[in-house]
This record gives sequence, structure tokens and C-alpha cells, in this order.
Amino acid sequence: MKISKKTGEAARSIRLSIRTIMILSYLILVVSVALVTTYLSFRNNHRLANMLVMRSARETGLRIQDRITGFFRQPELINAYNADMIKRKLMDTQTQNTLMQHFHEQIKARPTVNSIYFANPEGGLANSGIDKATDRPYVIFTEGFRSGRFLKYALDD
Repeated sequence: MKISKKTGEAARSIRLSIRTIMILSYLILVVSVALVTTYLSFRNNHRLANMLVMRSARETGLRIQDRITGFFRQPELINAYNADMIKRKLMDTQTQNTLMQHFHEQIKARPTVNSIYFANPEGGLANSGIDKATDRPYVIFTEGFRSGRFLKYALDD
């Protein structure tokens, strides 16, 4: 222990060799670099993970939107096509069997559509569809293409 001349207090002196000082400074430097690298890596990984989650959510949302839009667009297209066929007199709205056959062909071409039908002012119905539970085609119609009892028949080849 040395006694300081200025204050008269006891002061401890720690004597470190240059080798110890070099090792300690090297360890402090290595630990500091490791901590900074770990922090930056964690921050960048967190940012990257958030970016990937947002991109994935956006792409999933767009795919869902496209599917829903396409799903709801099908009836509009079918109705527009059939209305045009009727307007041009290419589809006979008086013949029930012809309508059901035409609708059956449209149903086969569009697996997302369950049923297509036409009803006339007299209450007659011509319908063709696919029963999704059994995956079998069917027709529903009224006798004489007039208001009355509905008849449903499963179709075969």
C-alpha cells in the first residue's frame, strides 16, 4: 500500500503486465464485436421475418381474392352467354329438353358451378346440375314446361 502525498490517504496500486492488458483489451474487443454482431443479426432476422410474413399474407390475400372473383364471375358469364344465345335465337327457350341438355354441357365444362336453370313466365322450369355430395348429374323440370310439380332425375351416361 502506498500513501498518497497529496491527500494522505491509502491508495492501492494495481500492477498489470502489458500482456494482461493486451489480453483484456482483446477480450473486450471480441465480446463487443460478438454482442454487436448478435444484435444486428437478430434485428435483421426480425425485419426479414416480418417482411416475409407480410409478403406471404399479401400473396395469399391476392390468391383468395382471385379465386373468389373467378368463382362469382362464372354465373355472370354463363348468364351473359345464355342471354346472348336467346337474343340471337340460337337457343330455343320453348323446348325444355334442349335447355336441360345445353345446361348439362355447360355444367360439365365448369366444375365450380352446381346448377343452371331457366324458368319461363308460365312457371315452367328446366334445370341441370351436379349433386356435389354424390358427384352425379341431375335434371329438375316441371311437367309440360308449366307451373306444377318439380321432378328430379339423376342422369347416367
